[in-house]
Amino acid sequence: MSDVAPVAQQENLFTIADALALPVLCEGVPEVLAGASQLGRPIRWVHCGEFPDMPAVLKGGELLLTHGMSVSSRESLQRRYVADLSRAGLAGLIIELGPGMQHVGGAMVAEAHRCELPLIVLHHAIPWIEVTEAVHRTIVHHQASLLERGQELHERFAALVAAGAGVAEVLRALADSVGNPVLLGRDGELVSTGPREHAHLTIASAWEASVRALPHAPDALSMPVAVGEDPHWGIACVLALERPLNRLDRIALAQAVPLLALALLRANELDTLAARERGEFLEALVDPDAPFDDQHAHRLAARIGLAMRTSWLLPLVADLAPGYGRLDQRRWALVGRDVRTELASRQIPAVVGTLANGQLALIAGVTAPERRDDTARMLADAVQRAIRGTLADARSVICVGALSASWSDMRLTLRETIEAVPAVRHAPPQPWHDVSRPDLRRLLWALRGQRPLVDFVERQLAALRAHDARGRSDLLHTLEAFCATGGRKTETARMLHIERQSLYKRLARIEALLDADLTQEDTRLGLHLALYAQRLLGGRWPNWDGVAARDDRRLPGDGRPAVKRLD
Repeated sequence: MSDVAPVAQQENLFTIADALALPVLCEGVPEVLAGASQLGRPIRWVHCGEFPDMPAVLKGGELLLTHGMSVSSRESLQRRYVADLSRAGLAGLIIELGPGMQHVGGAMVAEAHRCELPLIVLHHAIPWIEVTEAVHRTIVHHQASLLERGQELHERFAALVAAGAGVAEVLRALADSVGNPVLLGRDGELVSTGPREHAHLTIASAWEASVRALPHAPDALSMPVAVGEDPHWGIACVLALERPLNRLDRIALAQAVPLLALALLRANELDTLAARERGEFLEALVDPDAPFDDQHAHRLAARIGLAMRTSWLLPLVADLAPGYGRLDQRRWALVGRDVRTELASRQIPAVVGTLANGQLALIAGVTAPERRDDTARMLADAVQRAIRGTLADARSVICVGALSASWSDMRLTLRETIEAVPAVRHAPPQPWHDVSRPDLRRLLWALRGQRPLVDFVERQLAALRAHDARGRSDLLHTLEAFCATGGRKTETARMLHIERQSLYKRLARIEALLDADLTQEDTRLGLHLALYAQRLLGGRWPNWDGVAARDDRRLPGDGRPAVKRLD
């Protein structure tokens, strides 16, 4: 990628058009003979002279004022004169008509048109010293303003880093300063972005197009980032997705790059950035409003860990269980790093990243559908080990979704897996939760804020809650056990460690309080649903640990007896 791609407009620069608008030049009655479309060219300096070999003293970007005394009357030499000035990088040529040159010949005008060199004549004499003073004063003032603005940006970026901000925060501040998205790249891979309002896939696509110099690529400005003793560690890049690039962008980027390098030297900063960037790729997948292309998603995934050598994709999302607090981005990044290391050692391709909501997400490749459960167990074990390596004795909640055959299918699957985590955080602990199929718990969790569900639970169970609140007995617990066994009284009595006659009395009391017949299947179903919803609403699940110690019929990884379950 070139350092600066051609830009359509150079903002905040003093141009030929600005010079022609100066009062002192207006007094000369300027007339543009050629190159009118190039009057927006910036002027670096003004030269006045009649040297025969004027191109030899030019450095480019100058506006030349001349009487034309050194211009030959031969048309071939006139054309050569204009062509040499153009090759030397002259911004524009102004000729004051008079004794030295009374008119400009057609050969000069034609050559200026061909070279797209602005050619202007002045019909009245003007004091050139006033022109050079006015132009130079404006240029110097503008350069001083740019330097002052650059110093302000440096102080702003430095204050961010001094306050503990990382690379992502500096990139966001830089993006806001230049009015375009910016990125940090290394070895062809996005490390971090300052996206402004652009979707992650949009920035990744634009950068890929710029790197490959595709015809539709946006203009870009890039600078190398040196970290430690590596002068070619990576690049910082501004993409012109919102407005054209200008000189201030270069100054802003130059001020930000050293501070980006300083932030990168902090412990684990690279791991945090890489994990967050992969997380943004995963979040872009589940964003229904983000632009999406399956092939482009495949290319991006291949660059960040999942070269599609497998036929199926398997999503996993992990969070800490209730009571264990939250992991910040840095510690999730360490977890993700350890997971990637273990998966790489097992030759399992995967994209592992941290989500903005404080969760870990990954998509792994699976060679065959029948290997899904084995792969899920292995992934869950790897994630749990990595979490405990960062936070000892922590328990995690891990959801594994359905297999997908394409990235397009994975968009919905990953979204469903992410949405399942809050619901199963309140479920009995398991090594991993299979959320590949519809589930009553998740349905009720999605409805938890709806008034009809709250009212349903209240109407079904209010009388029992009021009874239990008076401390007479735990009828709710009895009803839970009765519903969990499918209405089998003998099994319910054994589960509650009470005699059957005591159970009969409790059930009769429940029927009286609820004015319901527990022998009716619809009644039990409604009460069981209400109890199930109450667990989710209140985060309370029945404790069967005492019974489980005497019952060998366990659910895998659950720790509860194998009673009948609604889900």
